[in-house]
Amino acid sequence: MRRIALIPLLTLFIAGCAQPAAAPMPTPVPEMTEIPCPGVKPHGLAIGMTAYVVIDGPVFSANLVNETNTKDLAGTVTHHTRVTLVNGPECSTASAWWQVTLPDGTKGWLQIGEGLKQDDVEYSTSLLPYKDDAVQREVPKEREKEAQIRYIIADIELGGSDVQKYYEEQVEAKPDDPETVKISAALDIIKAAGGKGVMANPGAFERKPFRGGTSVLDAGTEYVQPGLDIVLKPCDGIEPLSVCDKLK
Repeated sequence: MRRIALIPLLTLFIAGCAQPAAAPMPTPVPEMTEIPCPGVKPHGLAIGMTAYVVIDGPVFSANLVNETNTKDLAGTVTHHTRVTLVNGPECSTASAWWQVTLPDGTKGWLQIGEGLKQDDVEYSTSLLPYKDDAVQREVPKEREKEAQIRYIIADIELGGSDVQKYYEEQVEAKPDDPETVKISAALDIIKAAGGKGVMANPGAFERKPFRGGTSVLDAGTEYVQPGLDIVLKPCDGIEPLSVCDKLK
């Protein structure tokens, strides 16, 4: 009995002597090394920083080369992939080059800027600093439906046949519900792809348990993907399929 009675007293003593928990230290941000380059919008980049690759245009990947201003291919990188900045920038005519490392260890130089060309297709590439565990790209009101459909497609493709069956059952149970109309659109786009992979950048995301459920997140983060950064082969190429009109 005496030992039992001492336990609350000992607990109070320890609690009284404990020091307040130290506030978490913010992740240090590397000092900016970005210099102005013609035709390139600065984003405060620095060697050693983690950044997202942003590709705008009807291409599914951008080339990495072993040396700047060459076609000596080192690999490719897709939209929204997180990379580490190793060196740069090196300015070129209306563009800049950054040496980056991909999550799989591939290293090469990425050209960023407007009006770039690949196989005679024009596109632009930029790098956005990785801050607060994500690039916070808000979804405009007019694109909410599109974002949700893209998210559902990623959820199905990353989750497999069981997840697709779940969504199909939801549509069958409530075919006229506004939410299942979006699911139907996602399933139609997947069907139009003829059984081939729909996502052009699946490596940028992962599907995993998160906060009591399962979500599609940016790979390597705890940030739920809102949808617009999910690139779809049938819809975002040079000649999108007519079924992609359901995104609107």
